[in-house]
Amino acid sequence: MVNDSDMPSNFLISKDERRRILRQTKDWNKALLPNGKLALEPCFVHQSVPDIIPIFNISENATINDDSEATYSYHQQQRKATHLCMQTKTYWTRNLFYSGIADPSDTQTLKALKFCTTVFKDDGELKRIMSVKRKKDLHRLRYQTKAVIDLTDIARLTSGFENYLKEAMEAWPEEPKTSWNRLVRIWKRYGFLWPEKLYLGM
Repeated sequence: MVNDSDMPSNFLISKDERRRILRQTKDWNKALLPNGKLALEPCFVHQSVPDIIPIFNISENATINDDSEATYSYHQQQRKATHLCMQTKTYWTRNLFYSGIADPSDTQTLKALKFCTTVFKDDGELKRIMSVKRKKDLHRLRYQTKAVIDLTDIARLTSGFENYLKEAMEAWPEEPKTSWNRLVRIWKRYGFLWPEKLYLGM
C-alpha cells in the first residue's frame, strides 16, 4: 500500500472522495464463485478507507516539479486503452469474462483458477458448465485503467463469513469430511478467489 506521505499533495484523493468512489463502485468487495460468477454476498468489508492511486497519462512534453518527480515516478504509468479479444466456448469461460476476471495476461489469477478446477473437479455444477459446449462467442473489450485500489491491507472478513469459517474449523481434525464440506459451503456462498487489487476505469 502507498502511504499518503509518499505521494505529492497535488496527486492525493481526499478521504471523502475515496468513500464516495467506493459507494459508487459495484461489487468491489465480492469474490469469484467456482462457477465463474461473482458471489451474491460480500466476503469482506474495509476497516479503513483504502488509497486510490490515480494513473496519469503523462506526455513526453509534460513538466513535473523536481520535488514531485522522485517521489511519484513509481506511479507514473502510461494510461493507454487496452484492447482484449477472447473466444469463449463454455458457460464457465463466458462467466469469467463477464465477471471481469478473464484477462489472459494475468498469470497469477489464471493459476488460481486452474487450482479451483482441481478442487472442484467432482462438483456437479462445475463439471456441467465446463463440459457443456455452447455456441462460440467472440468478445471484444476495450478498457482504460484510471486508478488502482490496493485491498490487501484494509479488508476484514464479514461477520457471516467468520461464523461459517469458525464452524468449519470446529470440526477439524476429528471430522475432516465435515470440515471440508463446510469449507465448500463457504466457497460457494462467499467465493473462492478474492480480489487483491481493484482497477477503476472505463
